Amino acid sequence: MSRGDKKARMTVYEALFSKKILFITGKGGVGKSTVVVHLAKAAEARGRRVHIFSLGQSGFYEDTFGVKASQLKHGVLVSNRISAQVLETYATFLEYVHLKMKIPKAILSLLNQKWLEQVFLAIPGLPASVLLGKLWHEVDGRPQDGVILVEAPPIGQVEAFFGIYRRLHELFRLGPLHSDAVSVLKMLQDETISEMVLVTLLDELPVDETLSYIKHHRDVCLRYVICNRVLFPDVLAGSPAAKSLKNHPLGTYLLGREQRNLKKLQHVALEKLLLVDHPKSATSEFLTV
Repeated sequence: MSRGDKKARMTVYEALFSKKILFITGKGGVGKSTVVVHLAKAAEARGRRVHIFSLGQSGFYEDTFGVKASQLKHGVLVSNRISAQVLETYATFLEYVHLKMKIPKAILSLLNQKWLEQVFLAIPGLPASVLLGKLWHEVDGRPQDGVILVEAPPIGQVEAFFGIYRRLHELFRLGPLHSDAVSVLKMLQDETISEMVLVTLLDELPVDETLSYIKHHRDVCLRYVICNRVLFPDVLAGSPAAKSLKNHPLGTYLLGREQRNLKKLQHVALEKLLLVDHPKSATSEFLTV
């Protein structure tokens, strides 16, 4: 690989890890968790402290890091510089009530938790607002060399997720909800603090949903699209293994599909990165398109 390619990839990582928080989203099943872990390990290799937040998804992190769901619920150190936590909306809400309203945890524990949880989940937008408030608080207290990676909701839900504080800002002009909305919106709209990263597979539906989201996106800085599990990146096209696979009918079909969907993305004015589905790519860096 040329020195220029390596320099370009270093620039990508430096740009990403200069932010305090990265939101990773995409259609369900495209490999958001895989990309989060890849980025976490890349940041750790560059001396950064990383905290992974997953909004409700724990199975992948349990298997990948060899930890229990109960550990992930409260946050756990999975390597020297990487910690991970699965945020549960109701538990985060109780934490918010404790910190914001100064209600002791002992009193909260006496309440009818089941009833309170049902009320909490029944109020539209409240779970999302609490989670975003938690993330803002984490960003505010993050060390200088730290970066937060958030496995955000899938594309179909993420616009409403990020839009909740814009609506709260419009609805409440005074009080704590207004001040929290201002702070969260500032975090989301500040390109030096936060950034969105889209993940897609080179299949019809994920690419089409990605293109639709890019067209209507307006909440968080968006510069990168990651194509996950790419079989035929240009750098491997000349290898004997790639040539033999391309001569097989299934290989021809897969290559044609990837090229067709990658061509769709070429019209988007965002930087495209390839995460290669190849045995040697487990610790590799992104390949630029």
